[in-house]
Amino acid sequence: MRKTKHPGVQRLPDGRYSLDVSVVCPQTGKRKRKRKIVEARSAAEAADLRAELRGEAGKGRAQRARERVAAVAMSWLRSKLPTLRPSTRRHYADVLDQHILPAFGDVYLDALTATDVVGWRDAMDAAPDTINGRLRVLKSMLADVMHERGMHNPAARVSSVRVSRHARRRKTKVVETSSPRCPAQRLTAAELAAVLEQLRELTPQWYPLVLTLAVTGARWGEATALKWSNVDFEAGLIRIEDAHWRGHIDETKTSVIKELPLPRLLAQVLKAHRRALVERQAKGLSAGWVFPSRVGRPHVDASVIRKPLAKALDAASVGRWVSPHGLRRSFNNLARQVAAGDVVRAMTGHVTEEMTTHYSHVELEEKRTALDGALRLVLGGGESDQADGMDTSMDTSADGTKKPG
Repeated sequence: MRKTKHPGVQRLPDGRYSLDVSVVCPQTGKRKRKRKIVEARSAAEAADLRAELRGEAGKGRAQRARERVAAVAMSWLRSKLPTLRPSTRRHYADVLDQHILPAFGDVYLDALTATDVVGWRDAMDAAPDTINGRLRVLKSMLADVMHERGMHNPAARVSSVRVSRHARRRKTKVVETSSPRCPAQRLTAAELAAVLEQLRELTPQWYPLVLTLAVTGARWGEATALKWSNVDFEAGLIRIEDAHWRGHIDETKTSVIKELPLPRLLAQVLKAHRRALVERQAKGLSAGWVFPSRVGRPHVDASVIRKPLAKALDAASVGRWVSPHGLRRSFNNLARQVAAGDVVRAMTGHVTEEMTTHYSHVELEEKRTALDGALRLVLGGGESDQADGMDTSMDTSADGTKKPG
């Protein structure tokens, strides 16, 4: 390769010319060096070709000011902050800082494509639920900013990662117990009664809080944000109007204020709990917290009751771990069995019927009762005794066919 008197033009041994051109990347706006091999009759003709290439590369620079994803994303987050709960703010900021901006921060907004989004989604090494959560943040951000600018949203039709049925089964393990099969994150009525009794005996200092979680279905942040002004012993009700996330007091997750009946057992336990707080002049008593931590503020997270709960579960021979949030799931499932869906949602604060169903598990005994009722309809009221005595189970014969048991 031999230099010529023309900048950026070099002659190759085979008579062709190498053109060295500086171009601007249309996606990032960053300058890059590009080399192109051309055939020309002279170095001057090669220089003219190089000038044409430079002119084509510079056309995009005359366009109006373009916005990069990083600047747009940070502006979007600032505009959203006043409307978000503290936990959601933290989640959005973490996803932007750790996953979205490293991939797309330098990319121009109008150059981002669906292919880019799909490639980013598929390159993540994480569980499907985690990937989908990050994708939701990106889609939410792009939906807002693209709508404001009248631009096409490249992520609008990008699908979430499919969570297979087998993955869902692994996430929520089902184990055999002495009762019908019960998902790990729920307790049956008998199991819950046994766990509460063991907790009262083994770690009585945590019994009032866990009992409140179990019989109200309150979220952790709601129960630990309760003040004595929310507990009306005379009227027999608890008013849940606030929640907290890592000490930040805010409205409840769904912005719903709930009034729940105060069971006699819980009222007695809370009265005794309050007397104990007064006797030892616990920190946080003057602020009115029902369940203050050692420093007089709401407990930061549910990890403080993991060990007491694990000890009670073991003593009650439950045989599996149930998280503190599993107490809410248990309440939802038990309440659904004895009350209408609207009543359950009014107590749990669920907005949709789908969420109530998501927290539920239809027990085998409920299915038996429903089947017995259906058989009575089929056989008629006069033959109800026959329906009661009928064995509806099926045995499998040696050849794999079904036959009445």
